[in-house]
This record gives sequence, structure tokens and C-alpha cells, in this order.
Amino acid sequence: MTKNIDFALKILPEDELLLLCGRTTLKPENKVKIISLIEKGIDWDYLIQRAHQHRLTQLLYWNLKNFPEDVPENVLADLKEDFQVNAQRNMLMMGELLKILKLLEAEGITAVSYKGLVLADYAYGNIALRQFGDIDIFVYRQNVLKVSRGYNCSII
Repeated sequence: MTKNIDFALKILPEDELLLLCGRTTLKPENKVKIISLIEKGIDWDYLIQRAHQHRLTQLLYWNLKNFPEDVPENVLADLKEDFQVNAQRNMLMMGELLKILKLLEAEGITAVSYKGLVLADYAYGNIALRQFGDIDIFVYRQNVLKVSRGYNCSII
């Protein structure tokens, strides 16, 4: 005898909301679904915790800011502050990346940035929409020691 097993994923409304907000633009049907989820009730603390855990707080704010009448004011204010701090940090890191690349070029060292800033710009079109903690740069193998001696960096 076989049993019918329901393998459908059961996700919490907060996780569904986070999934909907994990993109740079919202389709009209996504906006309707977001409003519906919010109206049913959201555990905002849990949502923010999950957004931090998955490094999606910037995208969460980016999308929820379009629903100021539906999202609690304190939640939007906290997300906005986090967004602005991250955007400033990313701008500073972009400045540092450009300085490093210019210095390496002046030394005749070919370098290519990847992940972090480059991925944010490529995938989102906005470096403020991604969280990252460092600057990743590829250099040719023969330049690794020269670069590591001259700069405070780790070699992986």
C-alpha cells in the first residue's frame, strides 16, 4: 500500500516576503502578493533577522520602501538606516578598489576585481544593493608575492 505524501514546501509568510523582495524590480503581481502578505500579518523581527542572515536587507529595504503605508514606520526607518550605512561603506570600498587598481596598474601589474562590488554592479546595477565584506582581486601568479608584500592583503 502506498501513501500519498505531500512534498510541497511550507514556508512562512516572512520567508515568502523576503523571497519576493530579493530582486531589484517588482512585477505588478509581486506587489499585490507583498501587500497581501503584509495584510495577513508579518513578524517583522523575524523578517529582519532572516534578511540579515541571507544578506538581503538592502533588497528588502529597496522594495519595501515602496509600501510606506503598509510597513511599520520603525521597520522602514531601521532598514533605511542600514541601507544608507551599507551604501556609504560600498562607495568607500569602490574608491579604495579604484585606488588599488590604479596603483597596481602603475606598477605594471594586471589586476581584475571580482565578486563584491563588481557582482553588485553587474547583477543589480547598483552597488548599494549588495552586502560584502572585502575587495577581491585576481592578479597573475607571478605577481602574487609582489602584491602581497606591498599591500595589506590575504592570499587565497
